[in-house]
Amino acid sequence: MRSLIFVAAAAAFLLVGCTKKEEAAPTKPGTPVSEAAKGAIGTALASAQDLEVGCAMCVYKVAGVTACAPAVKVGGKVMMLTGFTPKEHELCAAAKKASVTGKIEGDKFVATKVELK
Repeated sequence: MRSLIFVAAAAAFLLVGCTKKEEAAPTKPGTPVSEAAKGAIGTALASAQDLEVGCAMCVYKVAGVTACAPAVKVGGKVMMLTGFTPKEHELCAAAKKASVTGKIEGDKFVATKVELK
């Protein structure tokens, strides 16, 4: 009986005591946009907004992206950014603030204007 209690206590300790803080999973292209992000996206489309832009692979670790490509973070959602070509590896070291104008098309943000700050 004691050994059964000891085994149960040890198993419970291992399950509870060894929990690891999970890192946020990489954002997958095509992930549905949350309601909060939709509100931010609507604002972003109305006029130029200061948003965060960075390399989808190097900075945001977007699942499925295997080469450096620009991405924009809108309302906490990382979206691939088209209509803007940064200098080679300009956005790889860290995300940068930018004034961005454009619209959402599917799971991508199509920029009409991007000005890095």
